[in-house]
Amino acid sequence: MDYRTLGKTDLRVSALGFGCGNVGGLMIRSEPSERERAVARALELGINYFDTAAQYGNGQSEKNLGQVFKALKPAAYVGTKFRLTAPDMTDISGAINRALEASLKRLDMEKVDLFQLHNQVGVERSADADMLSVTDVTEQVIPTLHTLKQQGKIQFCGMT
Repeated sequence: MDYRTLGKTDLRVSALGFGCGNVGGLMIRSEPSERERAVARALELGINYFDTAAQYGNGQSEKNLGQVFKALKPAAYVGTKFRLTAPDMTDISGAINRALEASLKRLDMEKVDLFQLHNQVGVERSADADMLSVTDVTEQVIPTLHTLKQQGKIQFCGMT
């Protein structure tokens, strides 16, 4: 397996990551033994990065990945994502904190290696908040993520 440094982090991740999303549904709809077997095989092949999100299966992907990791105890990296919605716009920082706490609980982890914003970013915020403004990101999202990093709850942050 080839490994690369992830962006401007010091994480050496496998060139292939393990996607835990809705496509295929392995980490959402399969039996626990199937999930464990698939992740174990990926680890054997050198895959050390697992990508999930709260939106994948309404949190089921995170929960199932956490259960597999608890059983296998791998030396691997986990990245998860959060999406802000219209009701979150009155308290963006609080919404990010709540999203992380919920993800950590589902994953049964104390921290994640990568925590990423899963919204589009544009000049202006859209009415449904699917698209955040640059100002939302620079004045609220980034400072909150930096605080979470200082607290040791995330190692790195980003946008996807």
